[in-house]
Amino acid sequence: MNKKINMDINPSLIFANELERIQNPIVKEGVIEALGLAPSYFWVVPASSSGKYHPVSSLGMHGLVRHVKSVFWVGEELLGHRLYAPFTDWEKDIIRASEILHDVCKQGEEEWGTNTVTEHPLLVRNRVRPIETTLKYPEFEGWWDTICELIETHMGIWTTDRAGNQILQEPETAMQKFVHLCDFIASRKSITVDIQGREKQAFGSQAVEEVASERQVSYIKSLYNQAHAKGIVLESEVIIDSEGKVTITKTRAGELITKARKALGFE
Repeated sequence: MNKKINMDINPSLIFANELERIQNPIVKEGVIEALGLAPSYFWVVPASSSGKYHPVSSLGMHGLVRHVKSVFWVGEELLGHRLYAPFTDWEKDIIRASEILHDVCKQGEEEWGTNTVTEHPLLVRNRVRPIETTLKYPEFEGWWDTICELIETHMGIWTTDRAGNQILQEPETAMQKFVHLCDFIASRKSITVDIQGREKQAFGSQAVEEVASERQVSYIKSLYNQAHAKGIVLESEVIIDSEGKVTITKTRAGELITKARKALGFE
């Protein structure tokens, strides 16, 4: 796999719209600190390593970030409904924090993972533990425990590993069940959450946007095959997984198509 990726990440910019919804400044600062400790892959990989369990909007480059944002905005819709979210303002901020951080260890604690790790909800507490010493707010330590408990139960009824061993706990409290519900809704293939209208900040050098369409990908492959047959070398900033799937953003796909057409003399 070719991973030629700009990792100039600013979590405060990428999650600017979500962070604005957190009212408690201590919780907000804690989330920013925690995002800064996320493994590098978190900012790049798709939400599902197999592509089976998430909508297409959460696949491809930045798919995991888009999934997290989708979970968050599903949560915001429900938090505004008193029948489904009878929580205090503080509890709502704790929920928001856990939504943003729930998948930061989706592929493990190493900087570059390859597949979803079943126990990923349990890894966040340890991975982000340094914030307990960097933040100068004693009360945040207790809040962090609550956030981790929401993260550790966000998988709902899916609590076993591939061998059938139970390694996770099902959600029990109202807050735990709420976070799981948001993740469950945002993970359904039949549901796509529109986050594009909210995204104005930069993601490194490009916006957080949806993965290229199948039509775009097919056309890119066709152009690259034509170029190869003619001995024309095109840039290879295309991420291709082990199954040969191309995962690039719509904007990047458009740029590659334009350059390839020019190299082939079509424009």
